[in-house]
Amino acid sequence: MLMSAPWRHIAIGFAITAALVFARCHWERLTRAQSPPVLFDSNVYKEITARPLTVALLFSAKPLTVPLAYRAIGSEPAAIARVQGELAFTAWALLTLALVLALRRWSARVAAVVIGIAFLLAPPRVGWSGVVLSESLDDTLRTLVVACAIGIAITERRSMRRALVISFAGVGFAWLFARDTNAIAALVALASAALVWPASQWWTTRRWAIALAATTIAASLVALWSTGVVSEPLPFQQHWARPLTSRAGYPLIDNLVIRMMPDDRAWLAERGAPVDDLARFSEPQELVQEAPEHAPAQSWIVAHGQATYLRWLARHPLDRLIELIDERWTVLAGSSSMMPIGWSASDRSHPVLGVVRRLTRNHVVLLALLAASPLLLLAARRRPLTGIALCLIASGTVAAVAAYYGDAAEYSRHCYGAGQQIVLGLFLALLAWLDGVRWKLPLRRARGASTPPGPELA
Repeated sequence: MLMSAPWRHIAIGFAITAALVFARCHWERLTRAQSPPVLFDSNVYKEITARPLTVALLFSAKPLTVPLAYRAIGSEPAAIARVQGELAFTAWALLTLALVLALRRWSARVAAVVIGIAFLLAPPRVGWSGVVLSESLDDTLRTLVVACAIGIAITERRSMRRALVISFAGVGFAWLFARDTNAIAALVALASAALVWPASQWWTTRRWAIALAATTIAASLVALWSTGVVSEPLPFQQHWARPLTSRAGYPLIDNLVIRMMPDDRAWLAERGAPVDDLARFSEPQELVQEAPEHAPAQSWIVAHGQATYLRWLARHPLDRLIELIDERWTVLAGSSSMMPIGWSASDRSHPVLGVVRRLTRNHVVLLALLAASPLLLLAARRRPLTGIALCLIASGTVAAVAAYYGDAAEYSRHCYGAGQQIVLGLFLALLAWLDGVRWKLPLRRARGASTPPGPELA
């Protein structure tokens, strides 16, 4: 007997409330025990927030969004962790709600709730919420961008779509300036969207999208340009060589000392690098200090370092690709030594919850999704959710490459956002496929035989 409409609505409301309470209780339990660690980069954010609120903040040692957020929250690590936790929970709750509204089948909607809780309670997400670094806010903003995009795709009311577009633009630009690699991801996402949804269609039916795309391109170029601008040194940079205080300066030294010098010293010497001077530095922190004996190496780095590194990357592209594939779980699973104590504690008293928390980091699940991704993404032009998934995977992949090879130090942390973007895209593609596939029921033949059931794409 089918349930009547009023009772069905009551049951749905009860189920949503139960899922929300379940997620909230465990989120509180997991985050409350964390104590924000005091890290070097955390103090850098504190130094930036102490600066006057001027345009110069755009060129500071960290991208603009997170220092502005910490300025509003305050400098107390516990307060920052608390706000980051609340924002993360809200963002993933909104994304899960958007998915439930976008999907048609109840089986797909239930799967969306489980996947949403799995992403929210995943150990890295819980851990990063308690660290005074950009990873948590960056992840939250990206999640809100995806939620707004899904809302725009499924909403038919003009007033609601207008509000979502405004929200998408505001949150999107905040995300773009949260990490430098986000500008690259935004440009690739735009290119992917142009392939999924032809520009002619957007020009005739969504002219606001053209204006938003043009503004995004301009903002992305500004964000990338700002990485090479030298600004007033922060207190921790007082003894640095001034030309190396740009955001791109120190990562370039990391790449030179950690990646290039150990294996390609002769190749560097052929290109005029002062390899004898560079060989005296075992740590990037030594090379960045201002001193007369460091001047030859520093002058070469400023004049030729970036171009030489790009040539080095292009020298053996297959080796670079293999190296990144070897580090696939570092990129996709999202771990770091900077987490609070207990961030990855197992849920022995909640075995089912433990399985759910490991779902988005499970190697077998991720390999299966990667293998099935060509099939899952086939309907990108017909299903908005699949198109959004394709944009996430494509832009996340390019951003992961940029993050990994952008800085040889702490690449597990730098790749976290891009890796999670890829994983989210894979799960969104799966949900869209589950929502669109039609299972044929067994059909009786004339002699009583039956044909096996099988999937049929809608």
